[in-house]
Amino acid sequence: SGGGGIVWRIDDGPNEQAEALVAFFASNSGDTIEFGPGVFQLNTTLVTAHKEGITITGQGTAETILDFLGSFAPEGISLSHMDGITIEDMTIIDTPGFSLKVSDSNHVVLRNVRAMWSSKDTNPSDGVDDRGGMDPLIPSTLNVTCDHALSFPNATATYVDANGVTRTYQTDSGNGGYAIYPVL
Repeated sequence: SGGGGIVWRIDDGPNEQAEALVAFFASNSGDTIEFGPGVFQLNTTLVTAHKEGITITGQGTAETILDFLGSFAPEGISLSHMDGITIEDMTIIDTPGFSLKVSDSNHVVLRNVRAMWSSKDTNPSDGVDDRGGMDPLIPSTLNVTCDHALSFPNATATYVDANGVTRTYQTDSGNGGYAIYPVL
């Protein structure tokens, strides 16, 4: 990066959500938002927009888990109008909607990121889907889901697969919006 950005470190503990919200709000171009090991219980979306060269990182998919089971907002992480964003080394679980939403952004890299749901619709016959709109029984479609609103056809998006190979996303507009599925 060369910009000499600062590292916003968020550790597991009673202030984890407040610290994360501040980091997402106050980070500047070239900064890194680093989650330590542990399970981070969050009840609102982590949002940032209109920034360049931001890295959001954890300690690995088994070590850093962002848990949105108690969240009142659909997305886990929501990024918009970004240029140069890297998200890596974490698992995002149990969001009501998209685990990771990236819109109107360019040069997006997702590396070693998992999105998972731990339960299925508890009562399919009641007409209420109590887990997100993806099927937790088909984990391959859940690994990473990004939603691009307007600029997606011009966006540059890659992910690194389990074998270390950089690939571009397969796109699917069948859900009424653009979704990106890296198929591992």
